[in-house]
Amino acid sequence: MIQTVKQHNQMNIPFRLSRIENRQFALLADIVENPNINVETSFAFSIAQNQSSIRCIGNFVYIQNGEKKVIMEVACHFIIKPEGWDIMCHDKKMIVPKGLLQHFATIVVGTARGILFAKSEGTKLQGYFLPLVDLTQGITDDMEYPVSANVSLSE
Repeated sequence: MIQTVKQHNQMNIPFRLSRIENRQFALLADIVENPNINVETSFAFSIAQNQSSIRCIGNFVYIQNGEKKVIMEVACHFIIKPEGWDIMCHDKKMIVPKGLLQHFATIVVGTARGILFAKSEGTKLQGYFLPLVDLTQGITDDMEYPVSANVSLSE
């Protein structure tokens, strides 16, 4: 299924989710039955020009009483349609709009919630959730990547 994200400057960037990776799910220590648990989140992005794809990796670390309890890392790969790729590539660089990055990270967060639910069923971790993440605070700028050439993918 192809989705399209319309950015503030009215460019349409069609994409589809092509792959999900559960890169890491580690239970490092027992969780004490206590609602006070913090979750640190971070996101990283990369491009694969030869595949017209962008990867978003989400890292989620559950910390309780100063000790890491759970580490989860999830990656989603998105194939960008040629016309969307062409919109973002100019002068040997690719500029990915922050709104698109935020949208990809939102999909990663939702995917991580599903993985957490599936992996925690029947454990002490069951009932702990990935809290809401304000991606507008963490992803505030467009990202710029060098590309090898300004080759139009839609030709």
